[in-house]
This record gives sequence, C-alpha cells and structure tokens, in this order.
Amino acid sequence: MSQEQATYCSLRERSNSARIGFFGKGRMYEAYIRTDDECQVPHFHIRNIYTETDTPILLQSNHYCSHSHKDCKVLSDTELQQLACFMAEPCRSPRFENNYQYATELWNMNNEKSCMTNEDIPDYANTTLCNKQLK
Repeated sequence: MSQEQATYCSLRERSNSARIGFFGKGRMYEAYIRTDDECQVPHFHIRNIYTETDTPILLQSNHYCSHSHKDCKVLSDTELQQLACFMAEPCRSPRFENNYQYATELWNMNNEKSCMTNEDIPDYANTTLCNKQLK
C-alpha cells in the first residue's frame, strides 16, 4: 500500500485523527493524535501504513500507553530511534520548534479534559512498557 493509499483508508478513522507527520524508511510510519480517543491520558499513535499496526505512546514520558481494548505493538530499537529523531526534528509549522511541541498542541486542541504543557522531549529511543493500564 502506498502512502497515498494509506491516507485514504478507513475514512472514519482518518477523519478522527490529527496528523503529526510521517517518518521512517519510505515514510512508512504515521504519527497522529486520535481526536475521539476515550483514553484521556496525553498520548499519540504510531501507525505502520503497510501493516496497519497501531502503537500508542505517552506524550509526557517514554512509555507505551496501554489501552484496555487493544494490544500494544512494541517497536523495534530502530523504529524507536527513528521516532526519537522525528519528534526532535523541526516542525513543518513555523509556530513550533519541533514535532513534539506540535504533537502536544494537537493533543491540547483535541482533548480539553486533559491538557498538558510543552516539556522536554522524552527519550523515545528508550521507550518501555508502562506497568499500569491507562484509561
């Protein structure tokens, strides 16, 4: 599936997300915020556009975000390194210093019940499992 095809899959899913951007080899990973996510803990999702696997990761720390209704795909060391680089890269919008700041703004715009402030970028290259289930 090409990146263009991935953009059009599941219209409902796509219309309920705010894209942070693409990264990785061939831009095969999409980082996005789910605008209708029932989990109120600040987090974002990584979707492999070819396999459709979904990985939620916390915004405020380098931990996976355990949703009660899904298994969490653990990313490889290479994928985590690519994610860390992507979040530190300059944002396509000049209003934000990097993609992490943009992601936190997207979270705040779409989740008023649990707004967060911009902090230092967590060390996403060393993301680990969270010991508790979040809601």
